[in-house]
Amino acid sequence: MQVGSVSNREKVSVASMTSDIMALLMLSLCFPVLRLMNSARVAGMHAQVLNRVVSELRESAARAEELGLSDASDSVAETGPLKEVLGHTPRQASAEC
Repeated sequence: MQVGSVSNREKVSVASMTSDIMALLMLSLCFPVLRLMNSARVAGMHAQVLNRVVSELRESAARAEELGLSDASDSVAETGPLKEVLGHTPRQASAEC
């Protein structure tokens, strides 16, 4: 064996180590994407619940106003609904991994 030459055994071990490191790096890149996808999904679920609550408040305020139990100053502010679809779909997130 010559000085400075690399044996086949050493080449294989370096290649397997490189592939192991690459696999770990790919996994570590996927975790933040999946966490963001889940947090966006949860925020969308919260938006659905809040939209229902605001809708029910508006209906209650309208009924109370019809009955003369409240005046216009007590009404629920008119705003648009919250966005319920946030972030990436699971397919989009897995494509980024």
